[in-house]
Amino acid sequence: MSSNPSGKKPDIIDETKNSTENDNSKLETKNSDPFFKKNLKKYKNSKYYENFENSKDIFSVKYLVKYLSRGKKLNLNSKILFAIILLLCLIFSLRFSNFGDGNNNSKNLTNAKVIERKKDLGRLDLTSIVNKRSLKNFPISDELLDEGNYDTYKFTGYISNLNVNNLINKKQNEKSDFIEKHEKQAAEDLVSINELELISSSDYNQIVECEDLEYTSSVKYSKEQTFIEDDLIALRKYLLAKDFDAEDKFIAEHVQQENEKDKTDIEIVKRSWYRFGSSSVWMESEQCYVTVTRLMYCKGGNKAYPDISLIRAQTFDKNWKEIKGKRIPKVDVKLPKDIEKQIEELENEYDLNHKSCDKYMNSPAQYGACVVEKNKVNLENKKRAQSLIDQYFVTYPTVYKFPIVAHRIYTGPEDPRIVLRKFGNQEEPVVVFNMDTIKDRKMHAFLPHRALHPLVELNFPGMKGMQKNWAPFFLDSDFDSSELSRGYIHFVHNYNPLEILLCSLNDGNCEKVFTKQTLGLTGKNEYGGIRGGTQFVQLPSVITRINGKTILVGFSKLHINNCGCGSRFYRPMLNIIVEEKGIFHQELIVPSMDFNIEVLDWSTKSHTCKFYNILSPNSIAFWDVIRQDPHTKKFEDLLVFTFSEADEVSKAINVRGLLDYIINLYSEKDIEDNFVPSSDTDVALGKTLQCVKSKAENICREYGESHPEED
Repeated sequence: MSSNPSGKKPDIIDETKNSTENDNSKLETKNSDPFFKKNLKKYKNSKYYENFENSKDIFSVKYLVKYLSRGKKLNLNSKILFAIILLLCLIFSLRFSNFGDGNNNSKNLTNAKVIERKKDLGRLDLTSIVNKRSLKNFPISDELLDEGNYDTYKFTGYISNLNVNNLINKKQNEKSDFIEKHEKQAAEDLVSINELELISSSDYNQIVECEDLEYTSSVKYSKEQTFIEDDLIALRKYLLAKDFDAEDKFIAEHVQQENEKDKTDIEIVKRSWYRFGSSSVWMESEQCYVTVTRLMYCKGGNKAYPDISLIRAQTFDKNWKEIKGKRIPKVDVKLPKDIEKQIEELENEYDLNHKSCDKYMNSPAQYGACVVEKNKVNLENKKRAQSLIDQYFVTYPTVYKFPIVAHRIYTGPEDPRIVLRKFGNQEEPVVVFNMDTIKDRKMHAFLPHRALHPLVELNFPGMKGMQKNWAPFFLDSDFDSSELSRGYIHFVHNYNPLEILLCSLNDGNCEKVFTKQTLGLTGKNEYGGIRGGTQFVQLPSVITRINGKTILVGFSKLHINNCGCGSRFYRPMLNIIVEEKGIFHQELIVPSMDFNIEVLDWSTKSHTCKFYNILSPNSIAFWDVIRQDPHTKKFEDLLVFTFSEADEVSKAINVRGLLDYIINLYSEKDIEDNFVPSSDTDVALGKTLQCVKSKAENICREYGESHPEED
């Protein structure tokens, strides 16, 4: 029986109209809710109302499904067409989402010659190269590779090149969840409209928190620390006796005083001689570390006010045992083919081996008289022989010599740092330091393994005042193909804001190739608490290069005052700088990396926060890949790091896992592959700096609380 007793034709149901009526009904219900009664008026007047009401980009798929569900009016062909469109949308979304990477991120890049993105570092499969090459030229041993000799160090860094659009989308999704959640809560539990607008903001400073910029992971560090040693008593005697030339005589005059004549060598050295800041590089071609150290003579006994500083240079084997008498040839002098034979003939010519007395072996009296006579002229002959050898070699240990301008205090070179210049099959150390000139204290580059013009004074237009703490590094473009040119060297001149110098090693002329003006930075990116530490180095050479980009890794120095641990607090900071087409940016900054070291106080008698608490980074002496796990594709690397405590003690430790720390940075954090300067750059970099400063100050305060100054 019909359910239509009137007999009239039933009306066609307008589902759109019903949907609208239902939505209005829902809105009326919402308007009766305490949350909407209280906040709807303010909410509709806010600038974020439109953003909430028009989130079509987020809910477009949902609306499409809803539309398809009203299929009573659609013919079969329309339904099929819409189904196909929906299917294609889903496939496209999956293809380019984290669930399915359109660039085949899951596929390894085996022995790739070049990669296009930083994230591709995590896909490298170099096992057939890394695991088959010989490690005999590396400064490693079974002890260095023993996992039992290492502890874990966990630390946090802050990134600066965050993918902001993805973060905003994430925050907007959180915003939607937030609104839905609070619609159901009682009035007394509701959030204020200010908080609502804060969540809705697209302003970088408001939407990005330090937690969003954090990258926390760990590395391994050696439990044992190696002291980098020297014999200061023997060194003092060597300097006082050496008088080859004017530089020798100048040094001898400035490292002694009249009132020391009645004191023992031990008393003099203990009171007035100091050494620190040992900076090293491993020369594979010579199978040794070349190490430079600041040597100070302080006649008043105060290491904060040295009368003269010198650069002590030594060579060490892979186990940090000093190699005495090590000769390294100069790169700009052609050696005779039979050089070793020539040296032996030279020594025989000057009777330095006493073999000419052997003919008196059967007569002890005559033999003894011959040896005494030979010893009388031995010193002079040795000088003559060494003078000839010095034309071709640098013999270690030594003190580097060059003209020095005399001052009342702070005479001579300070804070030497060494960096290795590699071009072709040749390796050459370059030592950079600051030194007083007639006008100002300037930076210098010294090429110790050159005979011609080894000292270069560095200058750039408009340079004023004291110059120090420049951090050196090389890019591939710094090496000139001409044998007549020494090429160029880059420096980090300033960290905040970042400034990069390019200097000629031929004449010392420099130019600022990257400054804050490049990015339009303001005062919010100025901070003097980060200074030069080690050199910067590229990723190990076996790692595939990124097309158009260079990743540089170094340790800068945190230098803050009165933060809760003594009046000065120094710590190593890990920095990752990326260069792309002349644009430089700090991709990651780690506020402090102390490797859980109990730092000596200024007196070196305790580990408390008394006066200055100084742990200074000096050099990355070596960094390379040992092997790659064929299954996990994780790299096993070794980095040798040198540092100083209390401006007096120099040490080396071994660090493992830093390469994977860097590689994983790009897979775990949503970092833009390219750094594109924009109007938001100043705010973004300033936010990262703000987080770094806050974390550094907390680390200082916490260290001070756990290492209080003794009463």
